[in-house]
Amino acid sequence: MNKTGIGYLNYSWNPVTGCSPVSAGCLNCWAKKRATENAATGSKWYDPKDPFKPTLHRDRLDESSHRKTPSVIGVGFMGDICHPDLPEDALACVLQSCRIANQHTYLWLTKRADRLGEALLGVDPVPNVWLGVSVENMAGAIERLPILAQLAERGWHTWVSMEPLIGSVTLAPSPHHNWDLVEWVIVGCESGDDRRPMDPAWVTQLHGECDHFGIPFFLKQMEVEGKVQAHPTPYLNGVQHTEIPYAIQERLEQGSSPRPAE
Repeated sequence: MNKTGIGYLNYSWNPVTGCSPVSAGCLNCWAKKRATENAATGSKWYDPKDPFKPTLHRDRLDESSHRKTPSVIGVGFMGDICHPDLPEDALACVLQSCRIANQHTYLWLTKRADRLGEALLGVDPVPNVWLGVSVENMAGAIERLPILAQLAERGWHTWVSMEPLIGSVTLAPSPHHNWDLVEWVIVGCESGDDRRPMDPAWVTQLHGECDHFGIPFFLKQMEVEGKVQAHPTPYLNGVQHTEIPYAIQERLEQGSSPRPAE
């Protein structure tokens, strides 16, 4: 696992790497660029011939168990844990690792909500696993959020990452989704030289709606004066928005506290 500068994580853990485009949000995939860079430096986790090939790294499945201090861990952010080209047991293997090292809170993220639902709708919720979907515009919300809502109805913790946000998304009541079941919304612009713009008005609207529905809202990054600002977190209408659900905030603080060597 690696320490991360992301404000709502202590570590990132990549037992799965690699992906392929599935929607408009994938156009300028930062993870694919990073995988190519990692392969060029000789990292054993990335095949230089095909650095972003979907891969389950079975020898990394126990990495989180080596960290004894409770922490918040992002899972598979260098790929998609629900990619169809992964071995059939990939998701089950990762889930079992999360069950075993249950001192941690794990944030999963996928654009393939349909496969997430197929795999987990019949599985008892794992309390320390938060299931997340990536939503880049309203089309993504309509496609993915109903399945996330079904998982929430069965007791799973749920969150939504709107990064990169490349179109407006409304939380207004809709037959397509039930926002009452979403526990957290994170928003961020696209990064890189070819980034597509994120209209601050979209973010302002989302923040207002999250506030109305009582959903914690975290603005991760935004373009400020022509540059992407993430550290420190950007201001929206004069305010930084870094709300985190209490259960995650508590674990995040534990993972950030100085501890003896483990």
